[in-house]
Amino acid sequence: MALPCTSQFWLIVLRFLAGFMVWFTIAAVNLFLVGVTLYSFSLAGMLGDNGFAEVGACVQRTILSLQHTILPEHMLWAPTLSDHSTGMV
Repeated sequence: MALPCTSQFWLIVLRFLAGFMVWFTIAAVNLFLVGVTLYSFSLAGMLGDNGFAEVGACVQRTILSLQHTILPEHMLWAPTLSDHSTGMV
C-alpha cells in the first residue's frame, strides 16, 4: 500500500486531530502564561527566598543608587500644575 500524498495526509490529520490541536494550543498558551507569571513573581521576591529574588533586589538597589548619583534630588523632574498652564518648566 502506497503512502497517501502530502495534501491528502494533512487533510486526514486535520480531520481527526483538529480538536486536539486546538485544545493543545490553548493549554500550551495557558501554561506559558502561568510560567511567565511565576517567573515574574519569583523575580520580584514574592515567592520566597530564591536566587531570582536576589537578582531583583540587586537591580532595584542599583537603579536607586544610580538615580541619586547621576541626578541629584533637586534635578529630578516632577510635573507641577505650572508646567501645564504656562508650557514652561
